[in-house]
Amino acid sequence: MSDYMDFLGDSYNEESGEFDHDKAKSKAINEKEQCNIIISGASGVGKSTLINAIFGEEVVKAGAGKPVTQHLEKVAIPEKGICLWDTKGIEAENYQDTMASLENEFRQAVDNANDDGDIPHIGWVCIKASSDRVEDRDLTLIGLLAKRNIPAIVVFTRVIGKSEKEFVEEAKLIIDKEYKDFLRGAYVSVNSVPYEIDEDIVVKVKGLESLAEVTEARFPEGKKSAKNAFLKAQRSKIEK
Repeated sequence: MSDYMDFLGDSYNEESGEFDHDKAKSKAINEKEQCNIIISGASGVGKSTLINAIFGEEVVKAGAGKPVTQHLEKVAIPEKGICLWDTKGIEAENYQDTMASLENEFRQAVDNANDDGDIPHIGWVCIKASSDRVEDRDLTLIGLLAKRNIPAIVVFTRVIGKSEKEFVEEAKLIIDKEYKDFLRGAYVSVNSVPYEIDEDIVVKVKGLESLAEVTEARFPEGKKSAKNAFLKAQRSKIEK
């Protein structure tokens, strides 16, 4: 009986026989394995669309995040065991100053973390495949993760045609000049939602399963709990 009561905690009153569903739910969430993912990239690269495609519809809504610093925001999804760190404002004209501030803010957030559960376990650096070129900010974001030894995956978003695929291949060469040893080939191309080119031509969702597989493989040794949380949090059915 003791083990049974330890499991239920204060959600069950043994004397009255009453069961408190809300307390039981809260206890389950608090004890749930958690994965922290930092998702970086400029506005418009499709971060929210990607997150919702991987973890479920409307997981991330506008204004749902909790500011950590001026350029970092956290979105907690406790029922899924996921906490997302999102970068903000890096597309501003004073980009270099913004990136310097972001790097300092990120360092302080990690250094001030209470334990491993308060820092990112994995990072996705999102780059829109229809971009003209790899921006300096993209390389800086990868470098920010490399400095903290946070495993990263470069995610090329909205890869819908030949020109985007060509950009991806060129971008890999550029990024690998500086971060080949760090990334170890962790590049994934995705299209998170169906894209209608014409009424008779629709590019299907693709790349989500590959992103899940590459992310799983990038978790370092000793982060089994975070990996398990990530695997459990994915959508039960990812469109092919």
